[in-house]
Amino acid sequence: MFFAEVDKMIGDVPADQWRAYLRFHAIDSASPYLSKPFSQENFAFYNKTLNGQKEQEPRWKRVLATVNEGMGMGLGELYVAKTFPPESKQRAMELVTNVSAALKARIEKLDWMSDTTKQKAIEKWSTFLPKIGYPDKWRDWSGLAVKSDDYYANVLAASKYNYDYELAKVGKPTDRLEWGMTPQTVNAYYNPTDNTINFPAAILQPPFFDANADDALNYGGIGAVIGHEATHGFDDEGSQFDAQGNNANWWTKEDREKFDARTAKLVAQFNEYEPLPGKHVNGQLTLGENIADLGGINVAYDALQMALGKHGEASKEIDGYTPQQRFFLNFARIWRGSTLPKRQEVLLNADPHAPAQYRAIGAPSNVPAFAHAFSCKAGDAMVRDDGKQVKIW
Repeated sequence: MFFAEVDKMIGDVPADQWRAYLRFHAIDSASPYLSKPFSQENFAFYNKTLNGQKEQEPRWKRVLATVNEGMGMGLGELYVAKTFPPESKQRAMELVTNVSAALKARIEKLDWMSDTTKQKAIEKWSTFLPKIGYPDKWRDWSGLAVKSDDYYANVLAASKYNYDYELAKVGKPTDRLEWGMTPQTVNAYYNPTDNTINFPAAILQPPFFDANADDALNYGGIGAVIGHEATHGFDDEGSQFDAQGNNANWWTKEDREKFDARTAKLVAQFNEYEPLPGKHVNGQLTLGENIADLGGINVAYDALQMALGKHGEASKEIDGYTPQQRFFLNFARIWRGSTLPKRQEVLLNADPHAPAQYRAIGAPSNVPAFAHAFSCKAGDAMVRDDGKQVKIW
């Protein structure tokens, strides 16, 4: 429909309007990389007016972001060599294996899902491909010409180079080992079309992960993130893709109805959160991430209990906190941050993630182990009674 409409408009819309439209967008897209008057106007509208940012970032940060966008994997190769030793990758892989096993155990024990759908869910689980830190094979940048005296020309050259790189994939088999995120990105992702879970090197550092830290901190941090990404394979969107990454239904009608009834309770729960006066979280928009947070914290906690039992450290206190308490404390710590009100308003309308403060409390409020760890009583702020607790994966 989009291309049909554009084709129609090319004939219907006067040439003067097309020229004005294209002239504006050419300048607008180039403005961050041009001289000061252009970059300041770009900041004034997109950052200050729309998002409430008070000061423009220093030039070195903006240029670094441009290099990151144009040659991110090249920069990532340098980053990994300096910051990510092999032992960190090995320890992270151990956590992925343990959390993944905990997810399988939870699927097998679900009381609301039929054996028919469970079998398909386990099949999908068995084909997960975890990728840790960085690609096995680095990208070749041969043919990209970079000049020392023409910043915008470099931006255009990198843009065309990357466009051609993507076009060259058309008609070829999907490469499941390719990364869609650079190693220096503090984030992680699940890709439903190739069924991979991906954890860049930059998130494998405190507070998410420390190869030398105790299990409770690591499972409460990166463990919950690992569980989160794996659960995305079974959230409201990921559950629409099968083990081969095809958009196909693998559910019985009854199981899908039960799933929808449970997720509706999570929608209602997040609809109640009010980060700005009169402005509520959109529980439907953020549903996938909220399902993943809840599944992630559950499977990570299960994996921690298995690890503690194996090492005989189920009640070992550090700084006066039990392993269970340290797990939930670090889960809360990974969501620390601050957002300007104007930016928050934009995110409430566009971001599929709930505000961080509600991610910190939403999932634990549905987990009985949280209340038990801190001796919470019925009626306490983060204690939901059985009828209001959401249980999915």
